[in-house]
Amino acid sequence: MSNPRDYFLNLTPGKLMGLRRASDASGRFQVLALDQIGVFHRAFGDDPVRIGRAKLELTRVLGPHASAVLLDVTTSARQAIQSEALPRGTGLVVRLEKSGEPGEYGVEEPGWTVSQIKRMGADAVKLLVYMDVENARYTQAQLKFVKRAADACREEDILLMTEALSFPRRDSAERDGESTHYLERRARNILKSADLIGPHTDVLKLEFSGKERLAELDRVARRPWVLLSAGADYEIFKKQIKAGMGAGASGMMAGRAIFKEWLDPGSSHFQSADFLSGEAVKRIQDLGEIIAASATPWPVRYQLTPEEMADRVPLDWYASGVKKAKAGGTGT
Repeated sequence: MSNPRDYFLNLTPGKLMGLRRASDASGRFQVLALDQIGVFHRAFGDDPVRIGRAKLELTRVLGPHASAVLLDVTTSARQAIQSEALPRGTGLVVRLEKSGEPGEYGVEEPGWTVSQIKRMGADAVKLLVYMDVENARYTQAQLKFVKRAADACREEDILLMTEALSFPRRDSAERDGESTHYLERRARNILKSADLIGPHTDVLKLEFSGKERLAELDRVARRPWVLLSAGADYEIFKKQIKAGMGAGASGMMAGRAIFKEWLDPGSSHFQSADFLSGEAVKRIQDLGEIIAASATPWPVRYQLTPEEMADRVPLDWYASGVKKAKAGGTGT
């Protein structure tokens, strides 16, 4: 297994372009996550048209303040392109997995592939995988799912961003997800998941492990890692961002912490244009300022320079496909 620096030093052009388009000019990630399903269903019911329109509005208003936007194919990814809701210069990340319940085995969205994500012009593939590293059989199945996606992304030469999520078990010790037992196991699960998944992806999207474990998380993550908001309230997530960026994180991939009141039918800000263009924009801008000031750009993480990366390109790199074809014969 190559060391992380060599991996990025020799990154293929499709993946490298994905990294650059999904991050800002310095290599920090400020990705707006809009691929959620459940929270939009609670707001608009089982109405894909209303859900899609809401995601397009969020993309239009908040997208200009993000380095990239994460969308799902079922309601919004292609629509964001065709409606021009996705701002020029903002990257597009598209979800691969079918939305499921915590603890279910990961599967691709039916009828949807990495190849299709590449062909539609997206800059990166996002894959969510639930993890319980103490369950060996479940973990192996989930890693097989990750490896399948990684192989497809390698074949199509497109960036893979993998999200690892913990979940409480359905027992008395963890039922509410707030028990001491679960929170302790969750912290261990975050660290081990990063360690297991890191070699098979390009960017890790991780939960906040707790301030006391961030240094260890940065050490075990072989790839650039970003923080997800997991639906936390904005002020809590802002504190997590400050701590995470200070520990070596390269940015965020977040959604609900920025705009959750806009999707809450019980809130006075539900569907409020003023809230979206005011408070929500201010939130993503404030988080962006923290990231710009203290996140670790992915090239800096591996001490890479443009000159060094350019020098790694063989002069006949474009003929590699021809060489492989000749080495394999014509098949006739």
